[in-house]
Order: sequence, then C-alpha cells, then structure tokens
Amino acid sequence: MVGSPEAIAAEIERWLGSTSPTPTGLSVVAGRAPDVLSRVLALLEGPPSRRRVRLGEAFARELSACDPWRRPRESADALTRALTIDAPVALVDRIEALFHPELELHVLPALDLAARGRVLVVAWPIPSEEARRLFASSRVLSYATEGHPEHVRVAAGNFPVWCVG
Repeated sequence: MVGSPEAIAAEIERWLGSTSPTPTGLSVVAGRAPDVLSRVLALLEGPPSRRRVRLGEAFARELSACDPWRRPRESADALTRALTIDAPVALVDRIEALFHPELELHVLPALDLAARGRVLVVAWPIPSEEARRLFASSRVLSYATEGHPEHVRVAAGNFPVWCVG
C-alpha cells in the first residue's frame, strides 16, 4: 500500500490489532523523506506497549564499546542490544548507521533476527523515485543511490511493507 503518513499508520494499526495471534517479526515502512517516515512512527507511538527507538544513536553507543577491528563481527549483536527495550512493539527510526560499508552488515536479515518474538516496525529511507517504483513493482528495498558506498538493494520477501508517499 502507498499512502499518506496517516493512512499508512491506520493500516499498520489494523495489522497490529487484527492479526491473531499478535504479529511478530519485522515489518517495514519505506519512503523517501525521513521526516515523513518519522511522522508515521510518531502516529503509532501512543500505547505503552510500543516504544520508539532512534536506532542510529543506540547502535553507535553499542558499537563504540567494541574495538574498531571487531565491529564487523559484532555489528549484528550490537543491533540486537540496541533494540533491547521493554515493549513488544519497537518503532525503529533512523537506521542509517546500519549501512556503513565497513560493518559488512546484511541489514534486513539482521533486523529480522533482532525482531525475535516481537514486532519491529522499521522506517526504511529509500533514495529516489526510481527506487520507490522498483519497490512498488518487485518489492525490492534500496538504500542510497547506485554507486554510493552504502548502496544496498534487497528483496523484501514476505515481510509486511508499506510505502509512504
């Protein structure tokens, strides 16, 4: 589904509330504007069972405890630790730090692993209108433009994905 932040938040609310048993695992909200993605998560933030995580800051804190040469091996564990919260639904914002090429992190599988037994709703910034069209036609998520060192293109598989805008 492609829509406004309010329409996407309402669709996610229905998914969270109407799935029995309660859904678990990874889901993605994709869009071009980080502030619009943040707006969707803010609309979902109300109940105490949901907590927003600004992942860039938490992930950087976790990685800073590692020796630089160990960071690629430790990045998936650092991600899991950064997402350790006391809520069954984590609204994950600002994921840019996960794409640093030196980390060699396979972002989508690492997020899926970190979801273990709860819901992660992840705001995924897509780099261009072309990337949005690619997602709409074949469910392929992109991060950064082609040729950029952080460029990633990955199939969304069976994860629920909503597209803002």
